Amino acid sequence: MPKTIAIPTPLTIDPPVDVLTRRRLFYFQEDFALAPLTYPSLATPDYTYDEYLSNMAAILDHDLEKVSEVFLAPFRVEDFDRWAQAADLDPDSASTRAYYLSAFDFASLIPISDPSAIYTMAATDYMTTLAMSALHQRDLSGEEEDHVEAYYDLMDDAELALSIFFNFLSKTISSVAEVAYNVEINVDGSVGGSVRLGGTIEVYLCEDHVHTATPEQYSLLTAAFALSQLSPSSFFVRCTENERHPRSGVPVKTLYGFYADAEGIKGLNSAQVFDVFCTDAAGDPVPPEEGVVYADAPDLALL
Repeated sequence: MPKTIAIPTPLTIDPPVDVLTRRRLFYFQEDFALAPLTYPSLATPDYTYDEYLSNMAAILDHDLEKVSEVFLAPFRVEDFDRWAQAADLDPDSASTRAYYLSAFDFASLIPISDPSAIYTMAATDYMTTLAMSALHQRDLSGEEEDHVEAYYDLMDDAELALSIFFNFLSKTISSVAEVAYNVEINVDGSVGGSVRLGGTIEVYLCEDHVHTATPEQYSLLTAAFALSQLSPSSFFVRCTENERHPRSGVPVKTLYGFYADAEGIKGLNSAQVFDVFCTDAAGDPVPPEEGVVYADAPDLALL
């Protein structure tokens, strides 16, 4: 977990919350790094982006003790520059940023009632940035419009892949399952330039379909499947069953594994899943987790 810096350590490089409109500026990862380089009046923060998120979650929690909802205004350097130029205002000014926050288009605000949502939002945005960068690198001669169109096609494929994946889960899980995604992508093909991403999201069975707890989590899984179209990725599903282990009494869990790429979603067999979870980094065996059954997974589809 990211380190939490105690309030009132400065949490952002923005103006404080707009009390009247319950708004805060929010930086996604790319603009968190870019903003101090663009505006000399902003000192480079002495904390990491993970620490920024942890701090923001803490202060949002503090805000939500007083109000039921806070609205985040995503700070995009390009959008802010365009707005400041149109308004004939100095973008390198704290007062301009404060005005920008108060004037931010309401329809583009992100309502927050659970501070933890910002972690999912940030991860989804970062994965989207990686996807766009990778598409650009694959077609350096193309126009920006071509890259945007390719991105929308990529997201359509990802939505289809996730729909097929969820259809499998709806016929497999008893009530709840953890979906762990593992993505590695090298955007520009440089040596040592791979970015590894991973996380776990719970999905729930509701009659004949499954769903995530929040729309943000659904978007994150979609982004993971989008990246799998550009670089092979793995997905592991840990299904909690209704029965309990006869010795320990813990709920039995069935573990499935999948390998996803541009060709489809391929199921791993039980031996392959066992090797992943019961072998350490040195290749030596480790004891299997009690109450876990390693199962064969089917090939789900060719996209």
